[in-house]
Amino acid sequence: MNVPRKHHYCPEFYLNFFKGDNENFFTFDLRNGHVRSSRPRNEACQRDFYRVDIDEGDQFIIEKELSKLEQEFARVLKEVNEKLKIPTEASELGYLLSFVALMFERVPTRRNITNDFIDRLTRLSLRTAMSHKDTSQSFSDIDWELVEKSLDDDGISIVASRNTHVKNLISNSSFLVDLLAQRNWSLIKNETKKAFICSDNPANLSGGIKYNGSIYSPGFLDEATEVTIPISETLMLFGHYSDDFPDLMTLSRECDVASMNSKSANGTYRYIYSGQDDFIWLNRDNEVRLWRDHPLTSSD
Repeated sequence: MNVPRKHHYCPEFYLNFFKGDNENFFTFDLRNGHVRSSRPRNEACQRDFYRVDIDEGDQFIIEKELSKLEQEFARVLKEVNEKLKIPTEASELGYLLSFVALMFERVPTRRNITNDFIDRLTRLSLRTAMSHKDTSQSFSDIDWELVEKSLDDDGISIVASRNTHVKNLISNSSFLVDLLAQRNWSLIKNETKKAFICSDNPANLSGGIKYNGSIYSPGFLDEATEVTIPISETLMLFGHYSDDFPDLMTLSRECDVASMNSKSANGTYRYIYSGQDDFIWLNRDNEVRLWRDHPLTSSD
């Protein structure tokens, strides 16, 4: 029996849109600045990432169902790239928005956010319980010395189970589709010779309302926010609440492409992907720079 063990959190079909006419593309490592040539099938994947731990039934059912969905996603994205049009038919638009929703929820970054929340909340709860350990009989059987040592040990992390992550993926992405459907959707076409990049966390929510001078974390129903996700080297999806944007916008200046690449790179977990051996981005002074100019690459 052929059991799928290599699970892509960025689908292979999606990464193929960023390799141009080549079999390989370039992978840029944001942790060490290294660049290497690789194939989409070997990137953005982890062993058993979607496996569910159950006593009976198929542990790989989620990966198999995602593979079926990805066949529809691939067809719709190919059509969007060829026709340069957002689908209007409800089922086709539904596949497109489902793809976007999953790209927000299925990536390692999302699991890290969940784990960080659980770790902080559990530690806070345990410290609160410790402050009442001498006044409550319900805590009498707990080894508080061990608890305190564990809380002070930075090497110990309190994380969600894989089943919890998979459950969140299903529920959150389903809910997110409805929120994304409330936006207007446009396409941004790159007409320069520099490519749009992709990353291992490609969907981006940016913007947000300022209140009393502070910027709050953006929310999907915040009308001041924008959703962007590249869907090829030359095309990007743009979700917004405005009636002023056309269905198709074109970028002819490299500084605008660099700006979009910086937005795409902003939430990167570790890797950026491109069909070109270098890419453009904007530094803090809004100057167009190449990857080779990034401080990370100076260690090579």
